[in-house]
Amino acid sequence: MQIIPVLDLQGGSVVRAVGGRRSEYRPIQSILTANAAPEEVLDAFIERFAFHAAYVADLDGILGKGADFQLLGRLARRPIDLIVDAGVKSPNDAQRLIDLGVSKVGAASESIPSIDVLADLVDRCSADRIVFSMDLNDGKPIIGAQEWTSKTPDAIVDDAVSCGTKQFILLDLADVGESTGLRTLPLLVRLRERYPSCWFAVGGGVHNFEDVSRAKRAGADAILIASALHDGRISPDDLAQSFAVH
Repeated sequence: MQIIPVLDLQGGSVVRAVGGRRSEYRPIQSILTANAAPEEVLDAFIERFAFHAAYVADLDGILGKGADFQLLGRLARRPIDLIVDAGVKSPNDAQRLIDLGVSKVGAASESIPSIDVLADLVDRCSADRIVFSMDLNDGKPIIGAQEWTSKTPDAIVDDAVSCGTKQFILLDLADVGESTGLRTLPLLVRLRERYPSCWFAVGGGVHNFEDVSRAKRAGADAILIASALHDGRISPDDLAQSFAVH
């Protein structure tokens, strides 16, 4: 199972995301770095944990304020594969990130304006480059497409699979930074049974290493972690002893 660190970017800094309350996000305080500069945080993840992949959420892009493409380009030049969610709403948006050197583009249920756009993304950029994020808030889907207004998370993922999507993130924003555990695991179990060949990552609420173990037992291919790494609740030794870190 992959352990994937998360960088939430806002105003040029890495911020600590808490409960999806984006107006309350503040620059992180971390035992890994002296400041919240994105390049330094990513370098620390690479050097301290030897991670091979990271997830970056450009919150300014997601909120429609404009992604920081210069910063994303600098991060993409690091020796690590990046999955980047910058509020993509079209294939052209996705291609711009790919042209920067981003390995995979996050296509979030919050941002995608229609099922047709998701299908176009997969068709033009390939299923290997698109990761669909099933965004939730307290278990309820966060959506941009009217077609998903009354649908369950399971049904929305069904639609994404029908578009050719093969890679998924299951993320409940209400749990992010709260250290309350992963409430997306029951959803993961259902989807893993239905789509055994798809790639699934989970995130939001990781408290300690036992949460990582639970995710692995539930069938996760990857887990997204931020606060527990910055606070030292999950250390390089924890990961080295129990998992091959990818």
